[in-house]
Amino acid sequence: MNNLTALDAALWLPVENRGGQQGYADRHGHIVIAPRYHELGAFCAGLASASIDPDREAGYGYINMDGQWAIKPRFFSAGDFADCGLAPVSVAGEGYLHGYCNRSGELAIPARFDNARAFDTHGMARVETAGKQGVIDSNGDWLIAPCYERLGDFSANGLARAVNDDGRVVFINRAGDTMLAPDFDSVFPYCAEGLAVVVRDERYGFIDGSGATVLAPQYDDLADLSQGLARVEIAGRYGYIDRQGKLVIAATFADASSFMPCALAIVSDEAGERWGCIGRTGNVVIAPDFDDIQFGLYADVLEASRDGREGYIDLSGNWLFDLRLG
Repeated sequence: MNNLTALDAALWLPVENRGGQQGYADRHGHIVIAPRYHELGAFCAGLASASIDPDREAGYGYINMDGQWAIKPRFFSAGDFADCGLAPVSVAGEGYLHGYCNRSGELAIPARFDNARAFDTHGMARVETAGKQGVIDSNGDWLIAPCYERLGDFSANGLARAVNDDGRVVFINRAGDTMLAPDFDSVFPYCAEGLAVVVRDERYGFIDGSGATVLAPQYDDLADLSQGLARVEIAGRYGYIDRQGKLVIAATFADASSFMPCALAIVSDEAGERWGCIGRTGNVVIAPDFDDIQFGLYADVLEASRDGREGYIDLSGNWLFDLRLG
């Protein structure tokens, strides 16, 4: 496997043996890492978190693309590496505190947090200490002091949803300044396309990045705008509206997902028992012939089950290979 790159490994798909141990296969179903791990993570920059003994308190480490330990198991939990070269980990002991290890397995930021999330592309990570959440940089220094009851990811518009001590929802920027304090019963984080779902009197609508209402709360349920469309519930059925609130795909589905980056949405048949996919015009791309379909980590592959088999399908519904081996 010496000619493989980290990009190759990022496309590998998880597989399992009969005992539930995990490994990886390439897009043709050829085994590249034999199943012998538990809770195997996704490859990021050539490393994936793995556990070989789920009952050990220090059972998590990182494997390389050859399936060998690059960082031997020494952590209680292990997350994905970020572009800054750090990954969130926790150590066994009192409190199971969280910190960040580098690609050599050293604790570059000591385990002193109650919880820690992965660094984003701006080199910022959300952490929790003493019941309050804030943000640190890749040196472990505070960028935003831990003063929030809850704090979400920063969205594409640079705003993160936060909850103050009094339970009030606000949006802060990367400097920690409060930019918006919307007055609704509930306010959700901003989506990648710049709108946030809000709720008033159990009805759902949208606000924009300035806090202005762009779609008055009027729907039974409403999901984030994605691929220019938002899943909406009308009289117990699901359809899709555009950014202006125009119903683009009629609400005829018993259940439905949001549109994903592959420009497909998962929808059910009228009985809500079989699943397929539609395109952005409402056209059927994958007929509802599956027991289940899920979007995974990969833009061009779906996880599916049918007739007692679990595996992977392409974006046309063609079966690629089974998740579970022999």
